[in-house]
Amino acid sequence: MGKLHTERELINADKIQIYRLAKLASTDEATFRAVCDHVNFFVTFNDRQTLNTTYANQTLENWMELDREMIIALGFKRIRQISDTEVLKRAIREVQRFERTYPDGQRFCSYLQRIYFRGGYQWISTHKTIFDDQSYLNCGYDIQTLGKPGAMIRDLLDEVFVEKNAWERFETLGKREREVLALVARGYTSKELSELLFLSEHTVKTHRKNILAKLEISSNAELVRFAQAFELI
Repeated sequence: MGKLHTERELINADKIQIYRLAKLASTDEATFRAVCDHVNFFVTFNDRQTLNTTYANQTLENWMELDREMIIALGFKRIRQISDTEVLKRAIREVQRFERTYPDGQRFCSYLQRIYFRGGYQWISTHKTIFDDQSYLNCGYDIQTLGKPGAMIRDLLDEVFVEKNAWERFETLGKREREVLALVARGYTSKELSELLFLSEHTVKTHRKNILAKLEISSNAELVRFAQAFELI
């Protein structure tokens, strides 16, 4: 399986898209709402403190099979009800880290959600930016809409995150182990890593052994899949 560069390119394009929507929302709210109801991805405003939805477009109504007034009334409680618990926990941590790091905005936060709609759990790629003192602007799309690349990404995520319960395993890796994981997945040998990281070759091999043990995998091929899924490569 090749690297997931296609997904990263789409994320970069999405950042431009959400920036343009934010500009439109701040200058022409009526046109913003009209545009949002004709796109095939969800657009929401959310309260920065509670994460409750304060605006939802037509796409989100269709996904949730609820009108926007009900989505707004239910608030973040509804997202909890239809989300994969472990994936949601990680998404919330990403948002909290984003809020602490960039409290004044001008940055984007991208993360995955796994939400139940259309009769099953779907992977959603979500992008968030700070709109003003009270609100986030969010855009998200079902990765299945990406065609073949989306199917490949979905299968990878299902295998790594769902079947292998990778969230907890990945969280056990230390900062240096994640660095080694990323470099090994890119094809660096232990000798090359030793020179690059100013570590003994024995220490590098110990890191590699510990990474395989913590992730409960036995081959470099599986290691690469983990690195791809967590966007380390």
